[in-house]
Amino acid sequence: METMPLARTMGDMVILPNSNVLIINGAASGTAGWRIARNPVSSQVIYRPDNLSGSKFEVQNPNAIPRMYHSTTVLLRDGRVLVGGSNPNEIYNFTGVLFPTDLSWEAFSPSYLDSLYANLRPRVISPPSHTKIKYGQRVNVRFTVSTLRLNKDLVKVTMVAPGFNTHSNTMNQRMLVLSGGKVKRVGIFTYQINLIFPNSGKLTPPGYCDFRTLSMGNETISKVDGIGIICLETSTGSKLVLKNVKHAPNVRLHLISVGVLNDEGYVSTNGGEKWKLIKGSLVVARGDKHHGL
Repeated sequence: METMPLARTMGDMVILPNSNVLIINGAASGTAGWRIARNPVSSQVIYRPDNLSGSKFEVQNPNAIPRMYHSTTVLLRDGRVLVGGSNPNEIYNFTGVLFPTDLSWEAFSPSYLDSLYANLRPRVISPPSHTKIKYGQRVNVRFTVSTLRLNKDLVKVTMVAPGFNTHSNTMNQRMLVLSGGKVKRVGIFTYQINLIFPNSGKLTPPGYCDFRTLSMGNETISKVDGIGIICLETSTGSKLVLKNVKHAPNVRLHLISVGVLNDEGYVSTNGGEKWKLIKGSLVVARGDKHHGL
């Protein structure tokens, strides 16, 4: 056991995808109920269960909004934590009380979203949407990272069930570490690991994981209508066949992920204002580079 760095009541705890736990919201004294708690705790705490004793807790940067009774948190699909609400009053009361009702929302970004780790942040490219996985099934998971110096021995795959939070209790949340074989490189920036999914509903209750969205660079979300194979004829007359291509009707540009190209053995290079796509010694396509995303 280890002593928490800050006194806290009515706190919320969220299991993060990297196995750490975020402790957030609440007050330093009092209890749940109408106007009973005092001294809001503005600093979040990260609990790292795998660290040595004495270094398991780390205090994070504080937020400015008191989040007390009736505050809530939920883990988002992009790894951030949505934080909102606070109402220690019998009714909505926005003025004339010690801690007014607050209906605002904030997003907490854990350290794994820091730009310092952008080249190590994986992007899962398979299995595709609508893949049905059975208990105990082995599945190849492919992902891309933007670095050639990936330590494959440190790769860990986790499966997080979304939770529903109210009154300092988060129902249904769980995080499982999937076991399997070693990571192998299958493209320049593409890797694959063969995983064994849990063999019991007691560990993983049946549910649906939604992969049918496409995260855009401007932080908007476009729905994906389908996934299939496309054949493109390039500027050099070559035929380019790509698998698992997503069709998003709201996207007005024809975008091809570099990760998809890498997965098919292509190399995209940029030199000055020129762009070139290579497979082996063959130049598949070339052109002028106008702008980047």
